[in-house]
This record gives sequence, structure tokens and C-alpha cells, in this order.
Amino acid sequence: MSADRIEINGLTIDGPESRDLDDAFWLESDGDMTLLHVSITDVSEKIKPDSELDKKAQEKGFTRYLSDGNNPMLPHYYSENSLSLLEGERRNTITLSVSIDQQGNIDAPLIRKTYLKNKAKLSYKQAEEIMRSPQHPLYDVLNKSHQLAQRLFEKRRNNGAIALYDLNKGIATSEDGVIQQISADESYNSHIIIQEFMILINQVIARFFAENDIPGLYRNHTSKAVAPERETLLKDVDNLMKIGDSERINTLVQKFMLIFNKASYDPIIEGHYALNLPAYMHITSPIRRYVDLVNMRQLNAFLTDEKLPYSNEALRLIGKKINTIKYSYQKEKSSFFKGQAHEQNLEILNNNIDLSTMEDKDFYRLLKTAAYKNKLPPNLHTKISEHLENHKLSVRDMFTILFNSGKSPEWMALKTMVLEALSENIHESTSLLTMASQKRQWPAIRYQREAVGTHPQTFYTTASITIKNKDYESDSQQALTIKNKKVSEQLANFSLLCKILKIDKEIPIPSRYQQQVIDKNTSKNQASSANYVGKLIELCNRKGWPAIQYEYTHEGPSHRPIFEVQAHVLINGTRYCSEKIQGGNKKLGKQLASADLMQKLIDAPASATAMSAEKNINFIGMLNNLMLKQNLEPPCYNFDFSTENGPFKCICTVTQPDDENRKTQAYGASKKNTKKEAAKRMWLLLSGELDKELLNSVESY
Repeated sequence: MSADRIEINGLTIDGPESRDLDDAFWLESDGDMTLLHVSITDVSEKIKPDSELDKKAQEKGFTRYLSDGNNPMLPHYYSENSLSLLEGERRNTITLSVSIDQQGNIDAPLIRKTYLKNKAKLSYKQAEEIMRSPQHPLYDVLNKSHQLAQRLFEKRRNNGAIALYDLNKGIATSEDGVIQQISADESYNSHIIIQEFMILINQVIARFFAENDIPGLYRNHTSKAVAPERETLLKDVDNLMKIGDSERINTLVQKFMLIFNKASYDPIIEGHYALNLPAYMHITSPIRRYVDLVNMRQLNAFLTDEKLPYSNEALRLIGKKINTIKYSYQKEKSSFFKGQAHEQNLEILNNNIDLSTMEDKDFYRLLKTAAYKNKLPPNLHTKISEHLENHKLSVRDMFTILFNSGKSPEWMALKTMVLEALSENIHESTSLLTMASQKRQWPAIRYQREAVGTHPQTFYTTASITIKNKDYESDSQQALTIKNKKVSEQLANFSLLCKILKIDKEIPIPSRYQQQVIDKNTSKNQASSANYVGKLIELCNRKGWPAIQYEYTHEGPSHRPIFEVQAHVLINGTRYCSEKIQGGNKKLGKQLASADLMQKLIDAPASATAMSAEKNINFIGMLNNLMLKQNLEPPCYNFDFSTENGPFKCICTVTQPDDENRKTQAYGASKKNTKKEAAKRMWLLLSGELDKELLNSVESY
């Protein structure tokens, strides 16, 4: 061993059959701080730049893992023997040591040339078993490592990284934000240890390179212009963790594919979108990835104060070459599996094989083959109809049917069915048009939005696009104003989609939007002159409801005051309130507040007291339907034990469009009744404005 190297402890966790071990870790405690050591085999010591081994490694770019073995970047003698951190064997390494506090904050790294004798070569399963065996000598270090990894993961999520890790559902995100199934070999808590430690070290070394002006190959990951706000994507991931069905996973995967650019290597720092980091690079796997070997050579030269082996231009060319190799391999791999699946799907379509047990991912592949071959046999038509009926047709399924299938009467009828289903979920129209624009290189959609009125303000939007010198514009029949600016745009997109697809059948406006829309030609004067106060009094008299109460406030100068009016009424224990309407005078404000309250009363279900008196009402189902109609995520129920008001306590949480959580709680002798009561209170709260006295009351069963 070299005299200038110090000895370091370490162990490895990898797949059970892995022999190309290029990184090890160890943990030490230092008061309130944790000292993490990650040691990386020093490949740069034996594989020199421009050597024959180096040239062959660059041509391969990375190790390819196959079902019956691997095709290594470096020959087996090096990758699985002389350079591998095999158990009990001494190897030259470079060690990065990082101090981490209880909040996951890190100090500047200590980087040293070391040597290591691997204490244990563990599989993920073996590490998991040790973590449940207090007598094992590695029990302490592995459990502390797991606790640290969980803190690092939560800190990444809190800092805005697109990160998901759920062993129960068997899904996780890669460092590039790709949602993927966790393999059987990695389905253990110990896997997050390696994941988080490697992400941390790659992040730390990227910052070290940038701060010390060391040229290197950074791992850049960027988003496209169509990407929504990060908060929206994080909410999608959170919702997936709550629900986690395969359709939601597939939909989110497709969404991320549309908005993320492929990660690439380059000496220029562009940041890493999925990790939400300003700089990120790879260095922890120099046996398996050529980029890591290049970065290790740069680091080694810097540590020994030698001339750096690569200039920025040389790094740019290497990065470009590795990117090309990586993309070509991915395309080749995809084409191979697509070819196999294509032949199998043709057999299914030609022989009308039963599809009742087919999984969703296989259904999508079958649908693509059917659209490409213009085949729509009875078995597939039945399966598509079932998916439509059960709301299981994903956005990519709909895109395949609408844009990739033929124009036979059967396919056109199916397209109409899809659009009819889409009319109840018009927000997906925007996703479909975005997919079409990406895949077919369409120009941007042109929007014209007009604000109508002031209190309340409504919006009218038209959408148009030019495709192959032909103009398409949303239907004039959709000339409707709506209170929600975003929904107004979605309605225009839905109409534009029908025009592009040349579906002449009139598709109705979704029922949940019909009460919000007003004919565009209805002027403000017409709206304000209508006697909504009288109509509301007539409605209350007819129903036997109490008189309407009005509350007024005003602000501004006396010669030009602005009045704010709110109308409310208490009906059978449930309070219904209008929005707080602003107007230039009391009369107009009162009319508009009356119109808003009347609409709420018309839309409202039966009164709170009448509904709660019935014994067999499915409040849980009713709440789910209410969430669906309002395009919100299903409610979340959390149970706890109670010693004061009953054995069980249930908290029902609903996240509203403004991301504000609304909560109700209930107590009871059984989880079933407690959940039903919490759902009932939430339903009452969202259907009207539940009295605080009723909301805070406690019922025991």
C-alpha cells in the first residue's frame, strides 16, 4: 500500500450476485454530529487516460446489466477482482468524510487518499436481517445509517426534490425523478441507505468541484417550458403516495416524461431539476460508469497538485459522446422489448383472446399495437369500454385512441365515446394537447381571454392553433364565461380538441360547470337589473326558510365608497353564505350577493339536520363523489386512540384547490362509525358552511 494513504473502515451493500463493488460506507458518532465516510475504489490509479483499457471503457460508456450476467465497462479481472472492494481484500480508495447534524445539515467534506479492507459484503436482504438482530456486531452501524438515510431523504423532500420511496407500494423515484418499480433484490429498508448516501456524496463533490474551480462532468437535469410550478409536481407525488394505484402511477410517469428533458453530462453547470440542486455530478461508481472515472481522475490530480488530465473542451466532447452512447442504448433496448411485445399483441388481437385479467401496463402496449395496425376486435373494444366506465382510461390511453388510431367508423365512434368521457374531466384536455404538441411538433396554442364584469369577475377564453397551414379555433357555442380563469381555458382547450379531431357531435358542458357559466352576451347591466333579492325571498318563502341576513362593510373615500356585501342564512343547523361581493353601491352589491347565495342554495343538498337524521346514508361515498365533482383528491382519514370521548378518534382531511387543508374530527366506539361521522361532518362543511358549534361538538356512539 502507498505510504501516503491512511486506513479507513467500510462495508458494502449491493445486489446478492454483485461483484463489481466500487463504493463502501461507514458511520461514526461525534457528539451531536454524525460522521459519514464514503470510500470509492481508486480506479484512476490503475486505468490511465488514453490507454487501451481506457479507450475501450470510453467506447462502452458504462456497464450493461443483462438477465444472464453483465457486459462490464472494464474487463472482469478489474471490475470484479483487482479494483472491486471485495470482502477482506485491501484496496486503494478515495474517501469523502462529511459531518452531518441532526437536521441533515452538512459541513465541507474532508477528502483523503485512503485504503480499505471491506468488513462485510452484504446484500440488501442480509443488511435488513442484521438491522433486526441486536446481537450482531454491525447492528448499531446499520440502524444508525438507516436513521440518517431517512433524515436525508426527508430533508431532500422538504427542500423541493421530486422524491418518493414506498416499500409497501413497491415504487420509488430515481435521482432523475423517474417513478419506477423497486426490484425484488432492492425491496428492503437497507436500499435507502445506499440511495441517500450516494446522492449526498455526488451532491457534495459537485459543490466541491464548483467551489474549487475544478473542471468536471456535471449531471444536468432540466425541465421543459411546459413544466408547471414545482409545487404542483410535489403535490402530484404526495397524492401518489396517498393513493398509489397503477393508473395514477402511469399517468404521472407520462406527465414527467413530457416536462423533463433527459439528463445529460456536460462541463457547464445547469442544475438538477428533480433533485432541486444547483449542481450535481457522478463520482461514486468509477468501475461501472466512465463519467465517474473521468471525475475521479480530475479529483485525484487536484488532491496531489498535479496537472488536470482534462480541459473543459475535452470534457465537453467526452460528455457528448457518453450522452450519445446512453441514448442509443436506451433506444435499442426499448426497440427490442417493443418488438417482442408487438408480436405478442398481434397474436392477442388476431385471436380475440380474453383480456379480463390483463394488467394496465400490458393494456397500454396492446392499445398502441391495435391503433398502429388499425385493429379493433371485440375483446379490445370491451376492455376499452370497461376502462371508460370505471374511469381507468389514462391520458396516454386517450391520446393513443384520439391521435394514433384510424378513421374507420368503429374507431371514430370510440373517439366520440372518449371525448364524452373527457367532457367530465376537461382538465385532461390540456394534457392531451400538450402531448400532441410535443410529439407532433405543433406550434403553441394561441389564447384570447376576456374578463367580463367586475363583481364577480368572469372569464371568456378562445383557443386556436394552426396545423399544416390550417386554422382551428374553439367552437363559438362554447362562448361562455366562467368564474374560474383556469377552467375557462380548459373549456376552450376541450372545444379546440374536438375541432382538431373533427368530431362533429356536440359534447355537453360538464354538469359541475353548468351552474357557473353565463351566456357571454349577457351584459353586466342585465345581470345587475335582475331582481335576485326578490327571487331569493320567494325561494325562502316557498321552502319555509328563515329570512336572509345581509352584512355590509365599506372602505374608500366617502364620495366614492366600495361596499362589500355578504348574504347568509341558517337552515336546519347549516349556515349558507355567499361570497363577499364588492360593488360600487349597496344595491348592486346586495343583488350580486343574493344571486351568489341563491345559486349555492340551489346547488346545495338537503339540509344538515334532515340528512343527519337518516340512518343509512353513505356519507363516505357522498364525500368521495363531492371530491370527484370538485376535481379534488379523495379525503384522507387518520385514526388514533381516545381516552376521553370514546375508544377511537378519526380525523378527516381534505386538501382544497388553494392547498389549504380542511379538517373535521369525530369520536366513536368503532372505526367504521367514527369514520362515517368524520366524513359526514366534512360533507356538511363543504356542502354549506357548518356552524362552528355543530362542527366542534362531540358525539359518542
